[in-house]
Amino acid sequence: MPHLKPRPPVTTTTLKVYSINANGLNSPWKRRALLQELKTNKIQLALIQETHYKLNQTPKWYDKHYSTIIHSTPQDTKVRGTAIILANNLQLELIATKLDPQGNYTFLKGKISSCIYTFASIYLPNKEQTDTMRQIYDSLLIFAEGTLIMGGDFNTPLVPKLDCSSGTTSISLKQTNRLKQQLHSLQLVDVWRTLHPQDKNYTFYSHSHDIYSRIDYIFVAHNALDDIQKASIGSITWSDHAPVYIDFSLNTPGEKQFSWKINDGLLKNPDILGIITKATKEYFTNNANTASNAIIEWEAYKCYIRGILIQQGSKLKKERFRKKQELLHQIHKLELSHMTLKMPQTLTDLTIACQELKSLLQTETDRASFLLRKLFYDHGNKC
Repeated sequence: MPHLKPRPPVTTTTLKVYSINANGLNSPWKRRALLQELKTNKIQLALIQETHYKLNQTPKWYDKHYSTIIHSTPQDTKVRGTAIILANNLQLELIATKLDPQGNYTFLKGKISSCIYTFASIYLPNKEQTDTMRQIYDSLLIFAEGTLIMGGDFNTPLVPKLDCSSGTTSISLKQTNRLKQQLHSLQLVDVWRTLHPQDKNYTFYSHSHDIYSRIDYIFVAHNALDDIQKASIGSITWSDHAPVYIDFSLNTPGEKQFSWKINDGLLKNPDILGIITKATKEYFTNNANTASNAIIEWEAYKCYIRGILIQQGSKLKKERFRKKQELLHQIHKLELSHMTLKMPQTLTDLTIACQELKSLLQTETDRASFLLRKLFYDHGNKC
């Protein structure tokens, strides 16, 4: 018999990441509004674009909850500028930073729970986005290490059909595809779009064109998608852009992270199989050519279909529990009735109810037995 080591408890903490185009942080009230939003949402790391810090006129930064701000080189005029703000309660061991003299990016590299992360705040101008992205790409390739999380204003709706209220954009398809290819080369995935493949939501409103668009993003390395808990877009309030939020799981090294595995019994259920088939067809129909590469499209699909499987599995589990409780209650009533009246029909009903309960329990037992056999196989001697 293989020796099974006790599984250590898994400690998972959540890193709350936020990204926004601030459209200038020189005003005290805007800095207060930003800090209030960070505190309200318990943000631990904020990626800021368009700080508009001017050379020799950088405003003083002080806050007891967010005392660390790392920003790009101030410019001669109030344009561009990026920054990364760290919460004091974030246990991050700083390794290195890289600041853009032109104000288009701020990079930060550090350790959290002994794992290395690279964070990047990016601003692309509203013209020649791919040229700026090429410079950022070259710098990031040299600097980045560990898991990359990048947020910023890209001034480009990557999927115009979904990311523009008009369904179209003035940016050429060639330019958009080049930007997608650059993101693919960094193996980055649009978190919000991955979790909301068919939804429409926007981060910017152009008054002159009367068009909403989603041009602000948070990207993560594709192999870190499993660590994403949720992603959301806020409202346009104190800035002219809406913030983007993600919750990211941080797992302590050395401790086994839960790895979701499909319950193959779900695929034997005709109703669930029909739901999965329909969802798969709809996904690939609605997201045709929206990803820069088939690998990213496949990774995004896996996240999407996994969510449906988890939802259906949870629904079945609740239904089984409800059915079991109903049968137990029914059996108890029938037992009391048969003890008192000794009616033949009551005994028949009681026998049927017991058989139904036994069948239900057998399903649960079969699954538990399978998992136990798998555990012994995984930890057994295969030589």
